[in-house]
Amino acid sequence: MPELPELKSMRRQIARNTISKKIVDFKVNKLKLSVGSIDDFKNKTINSYFKKVDCLGETIVFKLSSSYYISVNMQSTGYFVYVPVDSKEDYKNIKAEFIFSDGSRLIFIDYRPYSYFKLLLQKQLNKSKLNLGIDPLGKSFNYSVFLKLLKNRSTSIKNFLTNDDVLFGIGKVYADEICFEARINPNRGMKTLKKSEINRIYTATKKMLKKSMEYDGLSIYLPVSYKKLRFDRFLKVYEREGEKCKRCNGTIKKEKIVKPTYFFCPLCQN
Repeated sequence: MPELPELKSMRRQIARNTISKKIVDFKVNKLKLSVGSIDDFKNKTINSYFKKVDCLGETIVFKLSSSYYISVNMQSTGYFVYVPVDSKEDYKNIKAEFIFSDGSRLIFIDYRPYSYFKLLLQKQLNKSKLNLGIDPLGKSFNYSVFLKLLKNRSTSIKNFLTNDDVLFGIGKVYADEICFEARINPNRGMKTLKKSEINRIYTATKKMLKKSMEYDGLSIYLPVSYKKLRFDRFLKVYEREGEKCKRCNGTIKKEKIVKPTYFFCPLCQN
């Protein structure tokens, strides 16, 4: 699935181009509607408009002027693309599209069948917010919150960072890059960390995610972007097994913990 930088970049692009535009049609093509029928979606969406676009966990949530919400779970391969009126690009695997009064479109693309849309009221949306992990790019995330999340955890750093029930949206690629930035082996146990190392992980987490957002994230998670330079070019360890470390000239290794594979430099990540 797209991780946090990609989700927030996508949300930003959608909001920039679609807020307050009148929706004149809503089309569905082989898309799961988890809550609400096609007729429900059309009745609540057509002649309405987006008042707000948010990220909620692994979903994009549209607040409609009709007082309903559309929650979109993109699973691992879905994403949105804003299509201007004069665009001649031909897109494949379109599962749904919002058509606006000016002729522009917001299309949802997924070559797999697992993504789904939900039509919700405020009370139903509130239930969806329960048990979500902390947003590491959100206003409520700070060093004291990070310390509380670490308390009594004995797992590896990589498993901690990729646990969406604790910190949402970091994922395997960003976890490896965060650990490299912090100069710490991803397989280190949480209880072995010194205070200075915890501080380095916290700082690296915010730095890596913010920098990725500046470049619209990773193309492996979100293939569409207005920017030619993506965060892919700044990766230091992920998928670089056998290559030279860009910091100390060591050799990048690939190891496996209990489940996730991780990439690291054995010389400068202790």
